[in-house]
Amino acid sequence: MIPLLERYGGLLWYPCPYEGFESNDHVVYLGASPNHHVIPAMDWIAAQGFRRAFLVGSNYVWGWETLRLARECLTARGVEVVGERHVPLGMISPSRIFEEIGDQNADCVIDSLIGPSNTSFLQGLAARNMAGAQPVQVVSFNQTEADLDEIGPAANGLLSAGSFFEPNASDMLRDVARRHAPNQRVSSFFATSFAAVEIISAAVRRAGTDDPSTVFRAAVETPVVTAMGAMPIDPVLRHTMLTPRLSIARNGSFEVVQCAEAPIAPDPYMTSQTAGFPGSNPVPRRELRVVK
Repeated sequence: MIPLLERYGGLLWYPCPYEGFESNDHVVYLGASPNHHVIPAMDWIAAQGFRRAFLVGSNYVWGWETLRLARECLTARGVEVVGERHVPLGMISPSRIFEEIGDQNADCVIDSLIGPSNTSFLQGLAARNMAGAQPVQVVSFNQTEADLDEIGPAANGLLSAGSFFEPNASDMLRDVARRHAPNQRVSSFFATSFAAVEIISAAVRRAGTDDPSTVFRAAVETPVVTAMGAMPIDPVLRHTMLTPRLSIARNGSFEVVQCAEAPIAPDPYMTSQTAGFPGSNPVPRRELRVVK
């Protein structure tokens, strides 16, 4: 999409969590970047004492990059990565993955699957557990209330990292979701999209025009308190400050179990920021070396 935005001068307000390592003058990144979801989830795994992680992701950039970052974070925290598999987009998760998880004695699984692959994987894991296999802790960077109804009881116990969950929603936002969301529930996707409209509307009014660059400057200069709270936009990185949260799925809902004390500056290139939790650590920075 970026070449089209650049060609026609558009401005994309992107509401989804993503894998980072990007900044473009034609995009406003409103979703969580890696220091908002990868680092807090990996710190939680290490703090809970898990030591053998299996990585599973969809076979495209989100799966590749989030699992690459997860691998670096886990290794730095003394957690061994015992296996990694990627599933083609839309494909039902193959049974051999469950066999490998058992064969490798994994005690936790990092899940970067999306869509039907994610649903089938979680339901397959639940069936495996019911058959007497050793349970594993599943951790996700993108699981939201948008999918919990479809996944059903198989989501119980899953830990999800994100910037917003239904328990954080006001009565107003819950009412809007009941009237407009496909499943009548608040998720981070719904809340962030709603906040984007609030920011754009206020910026257009202040700017007196819908010119994209002028609207962006207005949005940066005067932050708006949205349904998600304050979301200041970094004028250079073009990402928003967000409050990292960790939640566990129980009986069709998420329960927030950890929350940063304040919004955290975005760090899409993973250069310095931590997640804002006690004991949180940055990913080790790779050093360049001369190769002769």
